[in-house]
Amino acid sequence: MKTLVHSRATRAFTIVELLVVISIIALLLGLLLPALARAREASRNSTCASNLKQVATAMELYANDYNDLYPRALPLVNPNNATDPLEWETPWPSNLCPTWWQSGYASMVVPYLGIDVKNPFDYQGLAKQFDDRDAPNRDPSAKITTFFRCPSNKIERSDDTKRKCNYPIDYGLANWASQNRRRDVQQNRHFLASDMTWGLAYVDGSDTSNLNPEPQLSGWWVPFIHTGESLNVLTPDSAVSSMTKTQFIDRFTKDPPDQDPL
Repeated sequence: MKTLVHSRATRAFTIVELLVVISIIALLLGLLLPALARAREASRNSTCASNLKQVATAMELYANDYNDLYPRALPLVNPNNATDPLEWETPWPSNLCPTWWQSGYASMVVPYLGIDVKNPFDYQGLAKQFDDRDAPNRDPSAKITTFFRCPSNKIERSDDTKRKCNYPIDYGLANWASQNRRRDVQQNRHFLASDMTWGLAYVDGSDTSNLNPEPQLSGWWVPFIHTGESLNVLTPDSAVSSMTKTQFIDRFTKDPPDQDPL
């Protein structure tokens, strides 16, 4: 008895069909990739705002303990004289870059983020406690700077045209908040801190950085790094708001702030 074997010829894709499939896949990728990119940026922006919010809480706790004053934005000129009130009135020289970035407001507020700082005026020693990859003999267990990093900020630390003095953290304290009373900042409706690439929001109207080419933003060290050319701004009520470049210009640059150099 013979067994019949039925064979079926395998039908291959034609070139046209293959091109159609590839086109559909490319179309789907074209639709999905921008959505994924937006989702990733939204996540980075959320992390950035959360970090800024934690810094805000720390500054409020600092003000509670120090006569309603916010911390100083830039270092003391002579930290060994920290007990002298006159030292706190001496501005940081505008032509000098701080040797240790940690010696500004960051070292004053990190104790309120649950991290012990042995001596906030030991500027050289601070670098070992902060997680700064460039600090000699740094403490590898230090995690302080995670609170001061915005994952959306891709400006290289070495780019001093966009980071004044190679400022390595991503938030700064506004001029009008530095060593100012909380109620005064609240009454004037200024912001406390924001996405910044220097310790002060506003430095000098004659500044020629490449950060913001618009004349209205000359002297402002504020990068618009988020979706739609926006940045995160911390207001005196401890809320973090997103502002577009146009909104920021209209709100803050029409009447430039006092150039408080502290």
